[in-house]
Parts: sequence; C-alpha cells; structure tokens
Amino acid sequence: MHRLRGIIIGLLSGLLWAASGLALGYAMEPASSVAWADGLTLALGAALAHDASAAVTVTAVLGVTKGILPTTGLPKGAIRGLGVGALAGSVIGTLCYAGAVMLAGTAAALAATAAYPVVAALLAMVILRERHAPRAWWGVGAAALGFVFLGLGTDAGVTPHMKLGLLLALGCVFGWSFEGAMASKAMRAAPSLQAIAVRETVSAALLAGLLVLVLPWGGGLTLDWGWALAAGCFGGVSYWAWYEAMRCLGMARGVALNITYAAWSVLWGMLGLCAPLEGMLPLVGAALVLVGGLLAAFSERGGRKRAF
Repeated sequence: MHRLRGIIIGLLSGLLWAASGLALGYAMEPASSVAWADGLTLALGAALAHDASAAVTVTAVLGVTKGILPTTGLPKGAIRGLGVGALAGSVIGTLCYAGAVMLAGTAAALAATAAYPVVAALLAMVILRERHAPRAWWGVGAAALGFVFLGLGTDAGVTPHMKLGLLLALGCVFGWSFEGAMASKAMRAAPSLQAIAVRETVSAALLAGLLVLVLPWGGGLTLDWGWALAAGCFGGVSYWAWYEAMRCLGMARGVALNITYAAWSVLWGMLGLCAPLEGMLPLVGAALVLVGGLLAAFSERGGRKRAF
C-alpha cells in the first residue's frame, strides 16, 4: 500500500508538472522573438513568478493543515540541505534549461536532458547509498530513451550556438539530479510538505535577487501574470508530489515517475492545448517514458548501503 501510494503520487507529480509547463508556456512570449538579454530577463521573471506562487500555495496548505511555518521544528542541517537543493535545482537547473532552449532549441534541449533519470539514479547510489534492482535500471534506461525519441520527434535544426546550448542542458541535468539527492537526504528529518515549502521559498528569494541584478540590462517582463501564477500553483503541488514520491519510493524511482510529464505533454498536444508533435516518434517516446517510469517504480527497492 505504501508503494502504491508513492506510485500514484509520483504519476500525479508528472501530470501536474506538465500542466504547470503548459500554463507557463501560455504566460511567456516565444524566446525566439526576443533578444538574448530580454530572454534571460523573461526566463528569470517567469521562474520567479512560478516559484513565488508555489511557495505561497504550499505554505498556505501547510498552515491550514498543520498550523505551522515551513521551518518549524526542522534541524538546521535539513534546512541547509534544502537550500542547497533549491540553488542547484532552481537557479542552476532552471536557468540552464531556459538557456538550452533559447540557444539549442526545444528539441535538442529535451533530448540532451534524457540523461536526467540516469544521473539521478547514479547520484542516489553515491549520496544516498541506494541500491537499484536490474529491473529499475531497465526502467530508467527506457525512460531516458523515450526522452531522446521525443527530441527526435520535434523540428530540430542546428542553431548557431548549439554546442553551448547542449552544455547548458547537461548543467540542467546535474542541477535537477543534485536537488533530488539533497531533498531526499533532508527528508530523513523533514516531512515532504515542509521540505517543498522551504525549497520554494529559498528558490523564490534567490531568483528575485538574480532578477534585480539582471533587470537593468534586459527588457520588460511581458508576462501574462495570471497564467504565470497558475503555473506556480500547479508547480508547487507537483513538487510536493515529487518529493513525497522520492520519500516513499527512493530518489531514482521518484524521478522516473516524475519525468512522465513528457508523456502528459504529448497528450496536451493531442488534445489541442498546445502545439502537437508530428509523427509516431513522440508517441513511442511518451510510451517509453511512461512504461519506464512504472517499471522502475514497481521494481524491488534494494535499500541503502551501509555508510563508509
């Protein structure tokens, strides 16, 4: 029952993250229509609106359901770990991904981030001492291959700054993976709802500081703020579900379920909610991501190795 709950919550995290991405896409102008400095400002503004809205949403839920603040009763070590995770996942991961999309294109960025579940599984072994059954590795590999197929199924072209864009995509992979490891470690002493409230609050503060530094060199924040805030609400609940899935199933399995957002995104295209992907490759990729995530989630959890 504990595993089934984790799997359902993990799939929910992917569904809500896809909904968050859809709303954020409505909120932002296409990156190709603005200058690089304006695009950076726009990405920072959108990320800040997203994480600030998520922080308010999760903190409100925490206050109503538990009657406590995000840091109430948490050890300093857990708060530091969540802060470092926010720095890695939000500032480094999110900004690197935004840069990869602007410089290399969405298709190449999506294909390059296919290493995310694999790197997450390796970091889980090194930092958290998790062991993975062979079936889990098959699931992680299938999900990564599905990401590649999704990338190949879009209109990919060689851009002038392709190499730099792909390098930024790899930075995004390590940022998101390291956040998952730090969050999983912190949640040994922190409930998932408190953990994500701390994470989103720290992230919003860091992004606000960066935006203040960048804004004088960029253009205006031409966002649809209603959609941006809606994206944050979806994203906040999605992040809680991701953290809770990692707590229930382990980091690698939680990540494998979270990345099913790619499959849900294909469904949005089929329903006409966003630009559809052409051909069969996106459908094959979405199926691989979904099946791979479930295969990893239903594999036996090997536990943690004894620390050295």
